Amino acid sequence: MEAETTGECCESLDPIVSNVLDVNTDHKSAPLQTMRPASNPGKFMTNEELLKVIKSTEIGEKSIPHGIKCDVYIVIEASDDNGATYFPDDCGVWDWKSATTVNQTFVVTDTLDKLRTVYIKKEQYCFKKMVNGAIIYEPLFPQPSSVLTLHRYYTKLMEDNTFKKRITTIAGLPEFICREKNAGHC
Repeated sequence: MEAETTGECCESLDPIVSNVLDVNTDHKSAPLQTMRPASNPGKFMTNEELLKVIKSTEIGEKSIPHGIKCDVYIVIEASDDNGATYFPDDCGVWDWKSATTVNQTFVVTDTLDKLRTVYIKKEQYCFKKMVNGAIIYEPLFPQPSSVLTLHRYYTKLMEDNTFKKRITTIAGLPEFICREKNAGHC
């Protein structure tokens, strides 16, 4: 899963350094070095960046460290028994009433570095095209043997709705969750 935020980050501290300084080391959690700096502070990862991160991760973490997390992401294992759905945040309460979820289905291009959106129409995977102002769904031939499904959860901090997070789960890849936090006010 991937969670991200936007806004002013952690007062006058460097956002990456503050993550290291503010993590509660008494808690049994992921090592500090597992939180990686965001590639584009203040913005969510692109689908391609996310794919690259997931593919380059050999072992996901067991849990998310406590402490402020601005402009970082972490990849954790997605299993039913490791608390992967528990996301400790020291920023405050998230507004679950305004939260949204988005599901997207993709195929990976032949170069294995790009994702291309596909749609299911009449039990077939299709690409969407515009032809003479009309939307056409063109079935893929041959049909892909596997697809990736991104499930994304978006929410905002109740105290400051400019601080946002996104959690992404990818079905069709190794069972990892990527959690990413971008510039936000904690």
